[in-house]
Amino acid sequence: GAYMHACTHHRVCTSECVHPGCAHASYALVAIHSHTGTLLYLVSGKARPGDASDLCRLLGVHVDSVDIERDPSHDLVDQHAWEDVIAAIRSGYYSAVLMSPPCSTFSMVRCRPGDPRPLRGEDPKQIYGLPGLAPTAQERVRVGTLLALRCAEAARICIRMDIPWLIETPLVRSGVPSIFKLPEWLPISKHALVEVPLAHAGKG
Repeated sequence: GAYMHACTHHRVCTSECVHPGCAHASYALVAIHSHTGTLLYLVSGKARPGDASDLCRLLGVHVDSVDIERDPSHDLVDQHAWEDVIAAIRSGYYSAVLMSPPCSTFSMVRCRPGDPRPLRGEDPKQIYGLPGLAPTAQERVRVGTLLALRCAEAARICIRMDIPWLIETPLVRSGVPSIFKLPEWLPISKHALVEVPLAHAGKG
């Protein structure tokens, strides 16, 4: 099932739900949203009935969902497209930000025996990809890492500008790679105003 840690105005939440568009993240974000302005939803995935974008609209919150699966011009891997997003956040146009970076290359399922095989380790040397990966796997890891780092940049800006934000990603577990174990995310996760829920021993 999905897990969403309670948050306050300045805190980040994580969701145990692994697919983008999970409504739980939007419930938490809307709870801290002022109901004025526009919510930015980064890496939202393709539109589907009942997704986070749908929920926000039902609650009267305008949302800009940004993902290449919704619009070819929304390719967040592209530097120019990303710079436009960052400029919009810095301008103060968005009153809250929700992020769902792809987590398949970080998945705990890959740490179990058999397929699918691991693509990353959890230490700083292997978090960016294990040696000997096939070219297609290397590309998946590269894109996954890049989008995670894009989201880290957005989070840093939100913290500086006092903009509420959430990231939807699996809980942090010992022995398992995590977006929060990327060196670029570590200072954010340890920030005084950021709360990262952890998996408890024997759960999950």
